[in-house]
Amino acid sequence: MSPEKKNIRIPPLKGAERMFFMIAVLPFAKSLTRVFLTFPPDGSLQEAEIAETGSRLILFFIPVFTFQKQYEVRFSNGCSGQIEGLSKSEILQANRQLLEEHLVIRQTGFPVSNCPHCGYPLDQDFEYCPKCGTPLNR
Repeated sequence: MSPEKKNIRIPPLKGAERMFFMIAVLPFAKSLTRVFLTFPPDGSLQEAEIAETGSRLILFFIPVFTFQKQYEVRFSNGCSGQIEGLSKSEILQANRQLLEEHLVIRQTGFPVSNCPHCGYPLDQDFEYCPKCGTPLNR
């Protein structure tokens, strides 16, 4: 009678998107016993320890959990925002109007223009270019 084959399926961890893997090889020594033995060079009786030694392979599998996911929008002028209230699949299928309805601007005050003389990025409240000193007509 042949042994029955069974397919064992290990379900994935809920929420774990990736596994972080670490490996280590470390030496070990474990004392087994202490005995008296004859020491060969001079024939004297000496106390000796018998130990088990070797190397251990240690494997760590650490699940990586993602939480507090957000969908960030980065504009070419340096401003950023977030899409709120839509799932990832909705974002990927959404049209421009739907995305703009769910867009919340988080950071402004980044460069909104460049110096006409040297091209240095400028904030909107600058009166002079901080790099070359050119007065800005605003």
